Order: sequence, then structure tokens, then C-alpha cells
Amino acid sequence: MKTPSQSAYSPRFLNGLVIAALLVPALTAGAQSLTFSDRATWGAYVAAATTDINFSTRDDGSDITIPAQDVGFSVLSLRGVNFLNVRSYWNASIYVFPAQILRIDLPAGTYAFATDLTPFYGQPGSYSVELSTGEIFAFNPAAIPWTWDFFGVHSTQDISWVEITYANDYLAIDNFSFLYHQQLTVTIDIKPDSPKNNVNPKSNGMLPVAVFGRPGFDPYQIDVARLRLGVTGVEAAPQQNSSFQDVNLDGEVDLVVNFRIPDTGMTCSTSQLVLTGQMLNGQALAGSDSVIPVGCKP
Repeated sequence: MKTPSQSAYSPRFLNGLVIAALLVPALTAGAQSLTFSDRATWGAYVAAATTDINFSTRDDGSDITIPAQDVGFSVLSLRGVNFLNVRSYWNASIYVFPAQILRIDLPAGTYAFATDLTPFYGQPGSYSVELSTGEIFAFNPAAIPWTWDFFGVHSTQDISWVEITYANDYLAIDNFSFLYHQQLTVTIDIKPDSPKNNVNPKSNGMLPVAVFGRPGFDPYQIDVARLRLGVTGVEAAPQQNSSFQDVNLDGEVDLVVNFRIPDTGMTCSTSQLVLTGQMLNGQALAGSDSVIPVGCKP
């Protein structure tokens, strides 16, 4: 039997293939995914928003390997995605050995991905695709050598990694696409009633922060519980007395959230605090405002 590195590369795409026996035996709470079995439907759904990887070149445009070579990588990093313990097949696809897990670590904020995949020699079997969300999908291939099957998924939860296996054959993938949330920059005002933002870092009190609404940005869509405020933006969680009001009287509703000053990590040398979080749809957000430490004299 030839090894993958000895076989000719002559893929035939089978667009419109219907996935058979799609299974979802394990779901985490809140995970609700939409799956795709053909690239045309996937492409219409995501439009031009995807980041695509075809395994022919690196991010700088150079060849991944010398063409017609078969090279192994402990980590193959492309467009912010890490493909672990894979082999590059003739600058055309990547593959793993039978029953080996093809592990893919995805950038923060990824919520959808899709790929062409095939059992290298067309041996009968079943793909297994497991997501970090806890969802597991199993389906059968066309089982014709170098006829590509298609799998895509859009999740309501961020997908930090995916593991794909095929027990009976070498597993190859190509044309990997993924979508992730672009970080949204928000305008915030620490102590909206104070023009100077004087804050005593030794205080045990609360620090109000306004997140300003604007056309196209609705503060009601902020996942308030996930907001964090601090020196790096990961320190203080919000208290429960948040409110919605028009703080700056511009006709747009704003969100006002309170944080405990000791939890922010602020010191007498801090000049700025950072707010981070995400929208209810998973999109990351961030904003910052200056502060002036007071009450710091011995």
C-alpha cells in the first residue's frame, strides 16, 4: 500500500453532499449549533466574512513546504490557527494517521468553522468532530478516494478547539474556514459625574462606569455579567446594581455599571483603567478611560 506521500494528488469535490447520520450525543448547556453539509450553503450563510486556509502557503505567502514534499509539524500555525501534530501533503492539504486526533486550536472569539475532509484511501468508516463546547458530531464519508466531504458548524458559544478523527484511514483536510468576533471598541466614562476621575485606590467604595450607547450600538445587548474593569481589564467583576440611562443626554441609552475599587488592582501609579467584556452574541468589547489617583500621600 502506498503512503500518502507517494500518492498522486487529484481531489474531486462533491459539492452538495448530504451528511448522513449526523449525531449530537453530547451538548453543553446553552450550546445550539447550526451545521452545514455543503460549501455553497455555508458560503451563502457566512458571505465574505470567513478567514480561509488552503494549506498551500504560509501567512507571508511562502510555501509551507517544498512542493512534492511530505513534512510533519508539531504545530503548523496559519492565520492564527494552530494545527497540532499534522503532516503537510505536497503543499495541498494536511493529514493525520488512522485514529490519530487532528487537533485544531482556534483564535479567541471563533464561533464557526468549516472544512473539506476525506479518508485518504476511501476506507469505510465514520468521521467524529468534537468541539470545545462539548458537542460531538459523527457522519459517514463518501468513501471514494480523494472525494471531499464537507462539514461546517456555527455555534452560539465560542469554539476554542476542535478535534477530528477517522478510525480506519488517513484523514486529510483542506480549505479550512473560520469566523471570529472582531473586538468592538466602546466609549466609557469612569465616574461620569466627575470631570477629573479622581479615585482613591485605598478606598473600599464603588466606582461607577458608564458605557455610552450610539447609533448601531445598543448597550442592552451587552452581557453585563461578563464585564471586567481593572488595570489590565480582567480584574473586577460588576456589582448587581447596574442601570440603563442617558448619562450624557445625547438621546442614546447608556449602561452604568459599578465595580468595587479594591478589586480593580488600581494603585497610586495607575493612570488608566480598562473595561473588557462581550456582547450577548459573543462579540468582544473593550474601552478605557483615564483616572487620577488621590489620597496616596503617606
